[in-house]
Amino acid sequence: MSILAEVKRFYDSAGISPTNFRCKYLRECKAGSRRFTEAHEPYIGRGYDRATLPRLLFLSLDSGEGDRDPQNRTAEASRSWEEQLDMSELDRNKHWFLTHQLAATLLSQFKPNLNESTVRPYFAHTNSAKCCMNKDGREMADPRMFVNCRQYLKGELIALRPAILVTQGNWAMWAVEELFPPKSIAGDLKRCGHGILDLAGREVLWFHAYHPRFGGFFRQRRKCYSAWQRVVHNFCARA
Repeated sequence: MSILAEVKRFYDSAGISPTNFRCKYLRECKAGSRRFTEAHEPYIGRGYDRATLPRLLFLSLDSGEGDRDPQNRTAEASRSWEEQLDMSELDRNKHWFLTHQLAATLLSQFKPNLNESTVRPYFAHTNSAKCCMNKDGREMADPRMFVNCRQYLKGELIALRPAILVTQGNWAMWAVEELFPPKSIAGDLKRCGHGILDLAGREVLWFHAYHPRFGGFFRQRRKCYSAWQRVVHNFCARA
């Protein structure tokens, strides 16, 4: 079974499929949010699905904006949107472009000439909060969303089977710390360190990145990316 099919099966069994949504927290999470949209499945690149390169997964915060049509929130729709995306139209200082940039930085040693535009098949991306409050200015969702959704992340991350996990933002980091207590941590995760996680018997390399919307990201990019490249090289060589 493909990773995409396995993840979709998990979303449906957990009650968070966009097209068959029945989450028990809906009323609580939706309270007071007039523009609330239900769950969004992850983006899973075709190369990630086939493990063409080491599987690199980003776990971020919330989508900030959700489409009202459930069909547009499926994994298939996310893949279609990403494959048609013109990277030149993205703001180079915002989250989605910078996610591509970090993906290319970590994976370029495995494929020559990989860059922000060509890395899209080789990574996956999901959010800690599955639904979206659609706040003005794409402001972050309320804490209750992240707390309630945390129970779904364990099964999802196991189904996604990453080799490398990058958390983006504190809510993502806290979820991983709770669900998969690290086997080991080298250095400070916020200062170029890294951890080793056990996901259902598989060792996964873990980096924590500041979310680009918040302080620390650009300092971390300057100081950590080359160190993280070396750690990825050594981890994958050993694996």
